[in-house]
Amino acid sequence: MSKRKKIIAIMIVIAVVLLVGLFGYGIWKKYAAKETAKENTEEYEGESYITYKGKRYEYNYHLKNMLFIGVDKSQEMTETEVGQGGQADTLILLSMDRENKTTTLLQIPRDAMTDIDIYDMNGEYLSTERGQISLQYAYGDGKKSCRMMMTSVSELLYEIPIDSYLALGVDGIADITNLMGGVTLTVPEDYTDIDPAFKAGETIVLAGEQAEKYVRYRDVNVSGSNTQRMERQAQFMEALARQMQGKDTGWYRQLLEGAKEYITMDLSVDEMERMKSYEMKETIEKVPGEVKQGEEHDEFIVDNEKLRDLVIKLFYKPVE
Repeated sequence: MSKRKKIIAIMIVIAVVLLVGLFGYGIWKKYAAKETAKENTEEYEGESYITYKGKRYEYNYHLKNMLFIGVDKSQEMTETEVGQGGQADTLILLSMDRENKTTTLLQIPRDAMTDIDIYDMNGEYLSTERGQISLQYAYGDGKKSCRMMMTSVSELLYEIPIDSYLALGVDGIADITNLMGGVTLTVPEDYTDIDPAFKAGETIVLAGEQAEKYVRYRDVNVSGSNTQRMERQAQFMEALARQMQGKDTGWYRQLLEGAKEYITMDLSVDEMERMKSYEMKETIEKVPGEVKQGEEHDEFIVDNEKLRDLVIKLFYKPVE
């Protein structure tokens, strides 16, 4: 073999060795990444069991999860055309433990970025895109909007089941608080820029337009302003729910009749009345993450690892 041919043969061998080495490294790296992921993420073994961070958990089937949706729509809550039904301004999951008779509130930011399904005016599916979770409501016709929101929130929370929904249009806030004789709460910090009565530390009775301002106001020109509004919404919802405890069936029927044009739900009056016997936990849980300024609007970027931890804590039980 000539010297030239020997050099070429050696170069080919070196190239093959390098390629095999690189290929082998790639496989090893991919395998190592997969093994690391296995240690830190959930593995679904069936409908009710998962393994997470090396521990085994079972879904808590004593829970009944109801999604409350506050809709920024001023008209009556009737079926409408796609795109005309408003957006989901408030999202709170009420998780009721039927064994311990307790209720946990989990608040989901309206700006949480997730996959949403896009539909045309005829309700035909077009695509799935990343956007604020509140937008998903707009792609339905009312009742379908609620079911779509249940699906989106369930997917965000790693497929936990959501059993029912109650959607309330913004105009219903004033009427419901009036029907209840007002909602009493203590203002946690100074909100006099919203209303002079909203002084820090003041215990006030919210009713009518004042109640609507407390839960709806947001300075859209200030990044992160939805965070403060979420605090007020959660406080209002908790106070509202506590005041509803102890009421009889007739009162619930009267309330629903008086506000029916603003409400869409798949709950019965009996189911609503059963909720009054549950003790509401003082801590309101929140989907973890941080607000970032997007190209057009604020975007809430979910901390997926912390969210997985929270979902395990709230909806699963360790298997001994």
